[in-house]
Amino acid sequence: SPQKSNYTSKITSAIRNPHKLLERLLPSLPTRRNRFHAFVRSYIDQSERVFIMYSLAATNHFAELPFVCGSDQIWAPNQFDQWYYLSFVTDRHRRIAYAPSIGLPRIPDHLKPQVAALVEGIGFLSIRERQGAQLVHELTGIHAPVVLDPTLLLTKEEWLTISRPPSINKPYALCYLLGSNPKHRDLIGKYNQTAGYDTVVLPFAEGDDSWGDVQLDNIGPLEFIGLVNRASIVFTDSLHGMLFSINLNKPFNVFMRFAENHILCQNSRIENAIDMLGLRHRLVEDDTAAIQNDKDIDYRTVNRLLATERTRSLGYLADSLQRSTAYAERLIHA
Repeated sequence: SPQKSNYTSKITSAIRNPHKLLERLLPSLPTRRNRFHAFVRSYIDQSERVFIMYSLAATNHFAELPFVCGSDQIWAPNQFDQWYYLSFVTDRHRRIAYAPSIGLPRIPDHLKPQVAALVEGIGFLSIRERQGAQLVHELTGIHAPVVLDPTLLLTKEEWLTISRPPSINKPYALCYLLGSNPKHRDLIGKYNQTAGYDTVVLPFAEGDDSWGDVQLDNIGPLEFIGLVNRASIVFTDSLHGMLFSINLNKPFNVFMRFAENHILCQNSRIENAIDMLGLRHRLVEDDTAAIQNDKDIDYRTVNRLLATERTRSLGYLADSLQRSTAYAERLIHA
């Protein structure tokens, strides 16, 4: 029947174009996507998109500089992709890994030989978490240096030059939760009610669009930086929600999004950062009855630690780029 045909057509269209379905369910999604695209156009130089392996491999012939992969969870075993290890680059000395994250606590046995070979093929290897460095050492015997997440390579002052302040006049707590744990939201709600803060929510989980006092689901990177910077306190279970809070010197509390025995547990990403900077006391444990860690953070100490790590990480990246470039130049003139 025409009605059935129309229904089938809609289903087929949704399967082929899932972003259009999401845009109907979340009207602000196009705005958010446009703001991310605008950020990339303004601040990141990109080549044309590459869709096939032949074109990817061809970059070896016209790219004069080294290839760098990183960061975030590009090496997560649950989304394994050999191209994220720069396997298309013909010379290992032109491969640099800056702060890739494995993210998960283990690598499945069936992937270990392939991952080991790919990691060993990288001329200049670093990683983002000490837990990932341990996995790399177990696989290959290589001691990979642990370096900062790239967002921390920029200072607070550098990030604020591109931030877009929010039009919120009352003191607010920014809530950026990727998980769906209702207890986390309950603890935040009770704390904000006592502290007198409005609850500003960046919705992700089901029900977030009606939780809190203000819901902002159409922001991009510039707005996000501004929101964190103007917040009285930040509550998050996101690594980068926490890292931007630290870099912008904001009071924050962080929750663990995963149970420790979860097959996709990514808690090590947060643990590595808070331990490195002496901020484990900002972690809200799941058995906490009420949020207590709301006092100001000694950011003089944190900033000194962060500055030391930033210098070391930038030094590693600069040295890797210099050595790799020098190697490529020797080949050209050989």
